[in-house]
Amino acid sequence: MKKCFKDYLISILERVYKYHIAYKTMMYDLEDCGMITYSNANYLYIKKLYSTIGVLGYYEAAKFLGLEDGTSEYNDFMQLVLGTIAEENKKHSIHDKKRPFVFNQECIPGEGLAVKLYNWDKNDGYFVPSDQNLYNSYFFNPWKETSPLKKLEAHGSTVSKASDGGQGCHINLDTHLSSKQYLMLMEYARNVGCNYFTFNIPMTKCLDCNHVVNAPVTECPKCHSHKLDYYTRIIGFLTSVSN
Repeated sequence: MKKCFKDYLISILERVYKYHIAYKTMMYDLEDCGMITYSNANYLYIKKLYSTIGVLGYYEAAKFLGLEDGTSEYNDFMQLVLGTIAEENKKHSIHDKKRPFVFNQECIPGEGLAVKLYNWDKNDGYFVPSDQNLYNSYFFNPWKETSPLKKLEAHGSTVSKASDGGQGCHINLDTHLSSKQYLMLMEYARNVGCNYFTFNIPMTKCLDCNHVVNAPVTECPKCHSHKLDYYTRIIGFLTSVSN
């Protein structure tokens, strides 16, 4: 079964590499014609950029197969997915001096695409979890209460070592921790091999007086209004929860 899945995944990757090479070739041509501003300014060159294979929805794929996150079977499946892509990236990368095509993978959040892919699969009759409306980019189940330690462990070296690109573990907290607590969590992340993570704490904005509190509160401490909006980090940006 593993070989069948791996062969199926490789057949998809074969198409993706062709798309990437065609697109990057177009970018090289534009650069040669002086049509890319940042290249003209000597800021960045196309040959320095990776061609990234974006991946998400692996948790849902494992769920379809009846695999629970955190188990050895689940970790084996994740290693199979990420490891296969890493192997194929190495095989298909072209290390030409003038026009290189170097592939890597990233476990992408997907933003709006995570919703689109979910809906496209649902409309095409594929299995999609009924208790969510998008695909997930984490290595753990984000829909249940999971401790920060378990999240860091899920994104640790057991699975992430199979990948050749980025993957982020978001630790959502309801309040700021002490310096000592943050240091203990960072030490734990180092020990389990989680090399990329962030802490998210919601902020509150009063819609009446615009006062901002760096914590989630239910009443404005300045004007005592209950008309509030909350902001949290979404894909690197502070975003209103109401949006």
